[in-house]
Parts: sequence; C-alpha cells; structure tokens
Amino acid sequence: MGPVGRKQRPPRESDASTIYPVKLEKLPCRQDLTNTQYQEWVRHLCREISEEAAEERKQTGQSLLGAGRLMRIQPHHRLERSHPLPKSTRPLRFE
Repeated sequence: MGPVGRKQRPPRESDASTIYPVKLEKLPCRQDLTNTQYQEWVRHLCREISEEAAEERKQTGQSLLGAGRLMRIQPHHRLERSHPLPKSTRPLRFE
C-alpha cells in the first residue's frame, strides 16, 4: 500500500514495460522489391495466413481465445491439445 492519505494512481503500461528499438530488414529473397512492394507483399502474406487460419477454425470448430480468457490463463500453464504434435523420427541437421 502507498502512503496513508495519498491516493495511488492506477498502474500504467509504462510502469512495467521497456521499449527496445528493432530494425527490420527485407528478406534476402525479396531484396529486389521496392519498400512499397515489400510492404504490400508482407500484407498479402499476413492476410493469406489469417484467411487460412480462419478457414481451419471454421472446419475444426475451434475458436480463438478472447482477451478475458487469455488474461485468466496462468503464464506457465500448458494448454491441452486436441491432437498431439507430430514427432519426427529424423534428427535435426544444422549445416
């Protein structure tokens, strides 16, 4: 608790966050695109991923977690999966 007789202000996001600058570069395979073309390509890619995920949710009947439910989940809790992740029999190779 704060000092007696003094009202505490509600916490702000800036009380618990740090901003770090991040410099993003074009993917090497898209270096030939102008900045505008690259932005449009990234938008298209994100839209495509979003549409595919929406279609998959529609087919499986799964839904996204809402903000309220997401905030109630303990940070170290492992969500139950309807199907296990596939396990590869091949070792990873780093070359």
